Amino acid sequence: DTLGIEMYNGLRYAANTIIPPYHALYHDETNEGIPFDVDAANQLLDDAGYEYIGDFRGTPDGDDLTISFAAMSGDATAEAVTQFQIQSWEEIGLNVEMLEGQTHEFNSFYDRVEEDDPEIDVYTAAWGVGSNVDPDGLWGPTSPSNYTRYTDETAQDIIERGQSVEAFDVDYRQDVYNEWQEYFNEVAPAVAQQYRIAPTPMNQRVNGL
Repeated sequence: DTLGIEMYNGLRYAANTIIPPYHALYHDETNEGIPFDVDAANQLLDDAGYEYIGDFRGTPDGDDLTISFAAMSGDATAEAVTQFQIQSWEEIGLNVEMLEGQTHEFNSFYDRVEEDDPEIDVYTAAWGVGSNVDPDGLWGPTSPSNYTRYTDETAQDIIERGQSVEAFDVDYRQDVYNEWQEYFNEVAPAVAQQYRIAPTPMNQRVNGL
């Protein structure tokens, strides 16, 4: 929310699920998402054994931990947003550094993500939304766009049910995709951060759009 207000003049706001409001029939407004919660984040790290070694947390084996973060260059806010995220990680004791000390050009960034560059531990990217809500295109087990390479039996089952004959029934499909949004937030192979508002100015004589 802070990023949306301070960096984007209110034209972005906190996302709660991986299916955005554009898909109004299937976006679950009631899902609380993954809120920004420093106390909960600290507890997760404590429980997982990432204890402090000096100023930052180390691995459960007691080694120093540095996380390599890839982000795209582009608009005037890119560098500031990246630094804001790094500072947020510092609040919970994680030593996160920009990949090679800089943001990366769009094509170079995606080349490295798509090729599973071992120098990248975590990255932030954008995703586009088509007219079909089916998540198989982005998160399916054979999708080239599934950059996190994550799948499991439950995720595959939900995707298959969303493509079934029964899913021609809107109520059934809504239930399936509400389940998808809840499960995706639970396993969190990726976390939706913000939705965009994209204003389009036009002449008042334009109609029928």
